[in-house]
Amino acid sequence: MALVMCSMSVFSQIDSELIQKVSNFPTSFKKTEDLADIINRDFKTDLDKAAAIYTWIALNIEYDVKTFFSGKNMSVKFSYRTLEEKEIKEKEIRDKMIQTTLRKKEAVCEGYASLYKALCDLCGLESVVISGASKNTYQLIGKEPKGSDHAWNAVKINNQWHLLDVTWGAGSVDPSTRKFVKEFTDGYFMMPSDRFFTQHLPEDKNWRLVEMNEKDFAEAPFYHHAYLFSDDELITPDKGIITRVKKGEVSFLLKTNKGINNLYFAFDRAKKSTSIEFSKNGDQLTFSVPVGNRNSGYFTVYADGSPLFSFKLNIK
Repeated sequence: MALVMCSMSVFSQIDSELIQKVSNFPTSFKKTEDLADIINRDFKTDLDKAAAIYTWIALNIEYDVKTFFSGKNMSVKFSYRTLEEKEIKEKEIRDKMIQTTLRKKEAVCEGYASLYKALCDLCGLESVVISGASKNTYQLIGKEPKGSDHAWNAVKINNQWHLLDVTWGAGSVDPSTRKFVKEFTDGYFMMPSDRFFTQHLPEDKNWRLVEMNEKDFAEAPFYHHAYLFSDDELITPDKGIITRVKKGEVSFLLKTNKGINNLYFAFDRAKKSTSIEFSKNGDQLTFSVPVGNRNSGYFTVYADGSPLFSFKLNIK
């Protein structure tokens, strides 16, 4: 499969006027065709259509927490005699899931991604559903994925493929309360591939558009939104697992154009954070995190109250 991938230095943010316009659409539809008709009527470019589909789904479809925490296998078993019959039944199952997502206004990731593709089809956009492993918590640093647990999309615009995750664009699940926290973000729409793949590892290796295998994916730092949705670049450390330290400190080099006032770090389950001294020379910010005699645990670095990235200590 030949893929042309667009690589951007900064994530693509959806135009605020487009978001406002889509937020005034009806919040429910009986048929995907009805929603697609409005999108085709109000938007003319492929980029605007792709953004409008993402926006409407993220604003109006909630994550199905009950199904997620039930642990039920959502796959539907069926028998078939021919390849043609298999394809027909798969399409029927997929279409039913899409309509259920639209009617109930809730879904797990496969429902989000399938609805996005269905609307793209009706709006004349080429798109695919991609399955793979996700990395949505720092506690997964160092743990190689054992299979697929997530689904997202790629959409082709001007002959270039762009990545998006409309499920994560809709909000997140609070594991302590097991409730869906609705919080729209356009940061997962057309995110640069190098950042997208720090949290998403496609099962189909044809869609691994960066040099990354399961080990690389597991050992990468965990990046939070304040870093992912910026043009900051963490130079060192480049691995999420810290195996050695010098004088009890982990040294950092961060390229940033932001005017950062305060840096902090905190270990997992710590009751308070600790201030970090730093120096800045042009766009290069240097600092160290003192870990002392610790040889295990997780820590997170914060800038002006927002988490940037997390690491795992595994001192040999």
